[in-house]
Amino acid sequence: RDMSMEANSSIEYIATCTIKPGATAGEEILSNTVTAYSAFDSTPDGNSATQLTGVARQSELTIRKADNPATVVAGENLVYTIGALNSGPSNAANLTITDATPAMTTFVSAVADGGGSCPTQPAVGGTGDVICTWADTAPSITRLVTLTVKVDPDHPVGDDNLSNTASVTSDSREINQRDNSVTRLTSVIRVSDLSVEKEADVELVVPGGQIKYTLSVTNGGPSDAENVVIKDTLPEGMTVVPPLPAG
Repeated sequence: RDMSMEANSSIEYIATCTIKPGATAGEEILSNTVTAYSAFDSTPDGNSATQLTGVARQSELTIRKADNPATVVAGENLVYTIGALNSGPSNAANLTITDATPAMTTFVSAVADGGGSCPTQPAVGGTGDVICTWADTAPSITRLVTLTVKVDPDHPVGDDNLSNTASVTSDSREINQRDNSVTRLTSVIRVSDLSVEKEADVELVVPGGQIKYTLSVTNGGPSDAENVVIKDTLPEGMTVVPPLPAG
């Protein structure tokens, strides 16, 4: 900026700057130098000044979770979609979503979007923590994790009785952490598919003779079947042979 200055006068110049959201954090990492000069300056050595400023990242994170289906059948898969939003103003360094397989479920898979990875996860069929990370997340970006678990076939039936909690953190400073965790409740029902087979030990029986029936009951699942009752109605003129006494 060109201007004229009277002798023994000073001018204050204010410059307001916006730091890039992805600026590297650190102490005295931002350097700014101002220089003043004039064609008639007799002492030019003192015509510049440098200010060093530290940079700290600050991000506001919010996590949300959806379940599919909202009512799951015991013995089948349940899919969680977990989203973490960075509202800024800075990039979030090493944004991390942490979840775990709920009680009475086992791990199937975990997939992170947008170049993220899930380096910590159980083996398929196991249980434990699932941790997914992204190196850098700009403001207004949402990171997603799709977590699939299998509900145990003997999980109790009930409304909102399967609970799962996920959380989000980053290396950036965060003032408000009240939205950094979320819990999702899912209802559980049971569905079973029973089938019965019956075989006789002979194809032809004479009056006064005996015939032995073998009954086979199969539960095709996917859930455990409780209080199963087998009822066999004998034909007219047939009686049950009592078991032989012990010994």
